[in-house]
Amino acid sequence: MSADRPPVSIASSLESVGLSAYAVAGPDALAELARRADPAAVGRYGLLESSGAVVAALPYDPRPAELPGDDVSGDDVSGDDPGGPPPYLRIGAFASRNRYAALARLLLAAGKALAETSGLPAKSFRAVVNSRLPEKRLAAMAGLGFIGRSSLLVTRAYGPACVIGALLLPRGLRLGGETMED
Repeated sequence: MSADRPPVSIASSLESVGLSAYAVAGPDALAELARRADPAAVGRYGLLESSGAVVAALPYDPRPAELPGDDVSGDDVSGDDPGGPPPYLRIGAFASRNRYAALARLLLAAGKALAETSGLPAKSFRAVVNSRLPEKRLAAMAGLGFIGRSSLLVTRAYGPACVIGALLLPRGLRLGGETMED
């Protein structure tokens, strides 16, 4: 670590891109995760070369949206009538938009902000979202939430209605007032 690099604030970088629910995992948590994860994924994402990780949650609204053509008057629009409209394909709320890609973009933007304030290259910050790494376990280890009976991560901020991802932090990052402990 270079002594002339200024301390950075993870909180301000994440909140500047709109991520308010996050937790920090230190190198001990990453080492524990590496022992349990697929060795190929550990190597591919550089887990053991990272000084820590910021795990963030991006919410989605789990309530079903009104579909075009939904009639509240009680008329049959289910598609069961041969002369009626075709049945609608219903998918889970988390899959209705590409929230994984949105979270990856936000994490990379936060990484870029951290790079600008730390003097480290932006490419040294890696976003992992919906990857082969066990992000759910990492989020629980970092304290973002707990893994519930449904095997989903339940966060304090959003409950289970969120997607999670991590920003792997490069070695040499000096944190201002924040520790890298579990």
